[in-house]
Amino acid sequence: MKKRIIAIIVFIAAVGTTTALDSLNVCCVGRYNTGDYALDVYVSGSYAYVADDTCGLRIINISDPSSPFEVGFFDTRDEATSVYVSGDYAYIGDDSFLRILDISTPSSPFEVGLFNTGGGLGP
Repeated sequence: MKKRIIAIIVFIAAVGTTTALDSLNVCCVGRYNTGDYALDVYVSGSYAYVADDTCGLRIINISDPSSPFEVGFFDTRDEATSVYVSGDYAYIGDDSFLRILDISTPSSPFEVGLFNTGGGLGP
């Protein structure tokens, strides 16, 4: 029983050490300036969907992480603060609105729904 407990403690210590060492090796492999403040991001497949404050929704191709580039955008008119993607739709928290965008063609997203929540939709 003592050997089993010691083995578990050694295993936990080793895993903890490995995790700590890996976190020291984090480095930036690429970056993209979206234009305003990137307040939220949702990654789906090869795309990062960025709620970019007053610059709306930015759709960034991240298939090559060292060289991301913008493929599309949508001006939300207010302050895009949050984003969630499901299938072909992006749901954007935009000041006091929930905007629903069709993103089936990432280069030209378009609005398919708008709901006034009556209050802010922060991140």
